[in-house]
Amino acid sequence: MTFGVVLNPRRPGVREALAVIRKQAPKPLVLPEGDQEFAIAEDRLVPEPEFSSHVDIVLSLGGDGTFLRAARLARGKPLVGINLGGLGFLTFYSPEELPSVLHHLLHGDYETERRMTLHTEHEGQIFNALNDLVITATGAARLITVEVEFQGELLNRYKADGVIISTPTGSTAYNLAAGGPIVYPQLDLILVTPICAHALTVRPVILPANEDLKVRAFSKGVNILLSADGQIQKELVSGTTLTIERGPDAQIVRIPEAPGFYDVLRKKLRWG
Repeated sequence: MTFGVVLNPRRPGVREALAVIRKQAPKPLVLPEGDQEFAIAEDRLVPEPEFSSHVDIVLSLGGDGTFLRAARLARGKPLVGINLGGLGFLTFYSPEELPSVLHHLLHGDYETERRMTLHTEHEGQIFNALNDLVITATGAARLITVEVEFQGELLNRYKADGVIISTPTGSTAYNLAAGGPIVYPQLDLILVTPICAHALTVRPVILPANEDLKVRAFSKGVNILLSADGQIQKELVSGTTLTIERGPDAQIVRIPEAPGFYDVLRKKLRWG
């Protein structure tokens, strides 16, 4: 089994976690070329586009942001999140649990949990998101207009700071902060959540994931930004039309001791 590692260089404990992984890994680790500072002679450094083809399982060392980057590089390979960050909805294994997690992986004692993703393309650039695709205004505090069409019918013409198109996994991220609902992460659906809409009657909408969304963004004198998981961004010209569809599923590893979704919710949101 070959482990690929994606890490956040600014998080304390990264080198210690790498040492634990190297001690138990049966083969040299594979790291993206941008993380060469943390590689040793035995490790393999590969270009990001080739990363997934060299690994069996991807280990993310950091917070949820690192996990989202790892999901993009993994391209459907199983993902394990070790939480060296803050909240950690996706990285629910602690550094102390890392030796046990590795033991389960090496003995095949784990399951993978399917998570849907979103996909769009614009001017030859591909945007894949495990959490969300966001269309928003940048710079001056002015509204933009975002038209959302589903099944050939206009859903709404949002006048807002922007719109969040979210997966169930992303329901606990930007969607939640914007007033959207929390959704069980293995459902197949898409959430459309306005950001500070100019009408009090505008509310989040939940749609089936079996058809594409058509999204058009318009502005007057303000830039429009498309963002995938808050990491891959591109400015859009007013009037740009995007087709947002379901992308390839991500696979999140669950060992027998992994907490359930509701356990994570209660802990992270400090519910009773």
